Amino acid sequence: MVVSTLIEKIQKELKNMWTSETTMPEFVPGGLAGRPMKKNQVSTFVFIILVILLAAIFWNAAANTDTKGLPGGGGSGNEELDSGAMDPINGQSDQNTEQELVVTVEEPAIAEVTITLSWEDEGAEPGATNEPDEFALNVTTVWGDTDETPMTANGNDGRGEVSLTFEAPGHYPDTGSAGDYNVTVKMGDGGDVLWGFVGYQDNSNDWTLTITYTYWREATEPIQE
Repeated sequence: MVVSTLIEKIQKELKNMWTSETTMPEFVPGGLAGRPMKKNQVSTFVFIILVILLAAIFWNAAANTDTKGLPGGGGSGNEELDSGAMDPINGQSDQNTEQELVVTVEEPAIAEVTITLSWEDEGAEPGATNEPDEFALNVTTVWGDTDETPMTANGNDGRGEVSLTFEAPGHYPDTGSAGDYNVTVKMGDGGDVLWGFVGYQDNSNDWTLTITYTYWREATEPIQE
């Protein structure tokens, strides 16, 4: 009997508490400020506000920790730069000639490519003077950019180098960088090798062409801002 009476009293108190009214604070928007409202409605209103605030907090946190995508968008948003290189190409040119090559690049997501021509002038016998050799490099990329180095002579150590760097205009996953690059190796004066008043014309020289690049690839771990 006592237990039954106690349960009824608790139920009555809960019902009164649930259906009782309260006055909304003055800062509440939407024309609700100062209005009486049942506490159960207030609880529902507060719950909705809390859900909206939590959603905004999580959205802001996700935006601030988003992964870095590529310039202009594209990809999964989790790409990073890596470096690569093709096998060197060796050749020989005669003085005052141009030698055209087609270099095929297979990497489709290049960000920047550098093409370098290097050479080493042949040594001369003791007592002889070896004049420098001259080379220049011309490149047209697969996306149509063209550039050329000035004619350059090797240094006193016999070594020379000219180089061109191009930035890819496209974006991951297809920058348009895979395909044929037209390369022209130009040799100018081959110089002379002299022994006193006697000498011979240095008519040719060997060279090496190297292609290095940076490219976009999927990151092994998320990249944080």
